[in-house]
Amino acid sequence: MNEFVTNIDDSKTYSVDEINKVLASAYNKIAKNSKNTKKSNSTEKTDTDTEETKKKPSEYNKFMKIKMTEIKAERPELDAKERMKLAAAEWSKQKQQAAAE
Repeated sequence: MNEFVTNIDDSKTYSVDEINKVLASAYNKIAKNSKNTKKSNSTEKTDTDTEETKKKPSEYNKFMKIKMTEIKAERPELDAKERMKLAAAEWSKQKQQAAAE
């Protein structure tokens, strides 16, 4: 509201369209400023973002990291989606074998 009030000249008579334009301008300026503020806050690290608070990789994460690297070296023509399918199938196979034992 303050932004709108500062853009209005008390000595001038405004039409409805002119008031709408001033109001829209004030709103857009405030919206733009709040959008920029939100972006900068979300990218800043806080004191709680330390190595201690990070979740450790699961067995699946460790397996996939290794397997994806192996598959990429063995079959570089495959795209990431295909490599992921093969690695996931290998994980399932390994999981079933472990359950059977």
